[in-house]
Amino acid sequence: MENYSASNALKTTKIIHTALMGGCLLFGVVVLVLNAEAPTGSTQDQEFLLYLPPVVLLFAAIVASVLFKKTLKQGLAQSTDLRTKVAAFQTANIVRMGLYEATGLVAVVVCFITGNLYNMAVLLVVLVIFLMKMPTAYRISEEAGLSPKETRGTLRPEGLNERCHSGISPHTGK
Repeated sequence: MENYSASNALKTTKIIHTALMGGCLLFGVVVLVLNAEAPTGSTQDQEFLLYLPPVVLLFAAIVASVLFKKTLKQGLAQSTDLRTKVAAFQTANIVRMGLYEATGLVAVVVCFITGNLYNMAVLLVVLVIFLMKMPTAYRISEEAGLSPKETRGTLRPEGLNERCHSGISPHTGK
């Protein structure tokens, strides 16, 4: 544990993030295949279920934002070292993405129960949110409030720092 690497923490965060997204995606594909083979019909008793996923998505978006900020703020208040800041971001990100994952799973379950594929649109929205919120060095740096010094040698790939700070474009090399 002596040699802490924020870039390894970033990789770990990306793996967890992708696993949460992959679970929703895999379950959605399974339900699509099962509904294609033996579609289930919606009854009048299940009508209210059709409105559940969009409502859960709206609720999750609000709660996820609030919990992310609160969890991150609490984690950052504990210490000012890099390890704690990155760990606070990891924890807050898992909380936020867990709520979105639950929303995606609710949409898939409702689709499975009712046979109505319209709720798969909510899953697609959740997957887009997952892609938009993918942890990056820049996102961690901005949201965890890392100083330029902390960002410089830790989260950026090797060689990128020198080119960025020397005025050389990392894309063209000029």
